[in-house]
Amino acid sequence: MSGRTLAGFFRLDEWPGRVILALFTLSNTVNTLATLNAVRSPVAAVAALILATAGAVLLLLPTRSSRYPRAAAYAVVLIVVGLSLASWNLPASGWPGWASWNWFASTLLLIVLVLRGRVLAAWIGFALHVLLVFGWVAQAGRPLIQGVEFVVHHAVLLVVFTVFSSVLRRTMRSIAQVEQAHLELVSSRAWADAAAGAREERVARVTLAAGDLLEILSADTPLTDQHQRECLLAEATIRDVLRGGVLASDDVLAAARDARLRHVTVQLLDDGGPSRPDGGDLERMHEAACAALERADDGTLTIRRLPPGRPQLATIRLATAGRAERLDVPARTPQRDVAAT
Repeated sequence: MSGRTLAGFFRLDEWPGRVILALFTLSNTVNTLATLNAVRSPVAAVAALILATAGAVLLLLPTRSSRYPRAAAYAVVLIVVGLSLASWNLPASGWPGWASWNWFASTLLLIVLVLRGRVLAAWIGFALHVLLVFGWVAQAGRPLIQGVEFVVHHAVLLVVFTVFSSVLRRTMRSIAQVEQAHLELVSSRAWADAAAGAREERVARVTLAAGDLLEILSADTPLTDQHQRECLLAEATIRDVLRGGVLASDDVLAAARDARLRHVTVQLLDDGGPSRPDGGDLERMHEAACAALERADDGTLTIRRLPPGRPQLATIRLATAGRAERLDVPARTPQRDVAAT
């Protein structure tokens, strides 16, 4: 279970819970054995011991949900009712002493039920416990004030733990909200840093592609035909960097430049969103793009990374005057589909 619940906070379904179960069972066993001569039926006392142990085991079992199951909670309430019925096994007169261990065991079970988040069930169980204890007091002919004495200390314990659990739950919710806000802040900063890094990388690649030409343009000297061709190639490279995204590796940009020198119209399009493919997929896309660029001699070559969720990572289409060729780059197994028109 999650550490954000009280059961997870106190590690009730881990080794601390098992230690509590062992101590609870040991204490009840000692009290039972020590008072067998004081109760009306030793068999009933042993049965109450088994019932209390079963309740503790049920409460400390791990659950799939962060909330303790309602059916299990009311099963614990029934166990508390059974332990309260053991009051009729106590002496009809005198102070019951350690023989009344079943009352404290019932309260401990209900306290754990509160920590498990089933406060209403716990108080229903305690109300039934009080009714049964007062019923035994009345049947045994004891003064009703003794019934108050028998339950008041346990009621105070349950109130304290109910208030404590409520305050602690609110505190844990506040801590969780602060942690979530911190995580969101860290995530937003990470995204901002990643975006800034991507912008710096693009600026550096644009500068590399057009730096010399910018110096020539700023020198106010006449442009030659070669300069004009270089400007067109630089403009195309910048467009590849901006629109090509993860497709625009150095090798792909170099192959695209060479293809354009052969009069091939090249388009790099990254429609895959902000997610980045893993290294193997990215490498296969780059290899397929470079191979297609090196083969192309004319026409229009469009290399497009597809949105997530498609069976293909990318498509490569070469359209010429005589035919159209398509190459799909699947996420796992390369497969070529060629259609001639």
